[in-house]
Amino acid sequence: MKSNLSAREINIYFIYLLLVLICSVWGISLLVFRNYNTNDVTTRSLVYRKAAQERIFLKKQKEALSLIDTAYKAIKIFNPALNAVYADNDIKNQLRNIKAYYGDNEGAVRYKIFAQTAAFYMMLLDDKKILQKKQSNVILFKNQLQKCQIGFKESQNKMNLKAVLQQSADKNTPQ
Repeated sequence: MKSNLSAREINIYFIYLLLVLICSVWGISLLVFRNYNTNDVTTRSLVYRKAAQERIFLKKQKEALSLIDTAYKAIKIFNPALNAVYADNDIKNQLRNIKAYYGDNEGAVRYKIFAQTAAFYMMLLDDKKILQKKQSNVILFKNQLQKCQIGFKESQNKMNLKAVLQQSADKNTPQ
């Protein structure tokens, strides 16, 4: 399809469409951002505040990480069979200290990980205690079963011996 427009007319139409596009973008931007108040000082202070909060969080996270590692190692070597109350209390105090990081900053969501970690380690400690109790109960029940089986075998042997003696006595008695 051949155009009847000259090169000059094409250039004028191009410039016209370009001006319409620029005016449309400017008008729409004006409508969309008319209530947007940009204040560089406010924006800068907000960015600085966020950066300061990030640095504080990273510092607290670094501090808490050593506490978390210590608490995990203590739970790992904790033996509930020893009834070491001081070790149990020490672990619980460490977990309270970890949870305190969240208590100081309850508004910030990122600090919730400290409370969740403390709760998880508390469950780990409780599970370790429950497992030890169940294992000791199994050992106790096995020992009681063995004693019962030995007593049953002795009683059975006595009854068998009495039955054999009774039969031999019946055979030896004159009729």
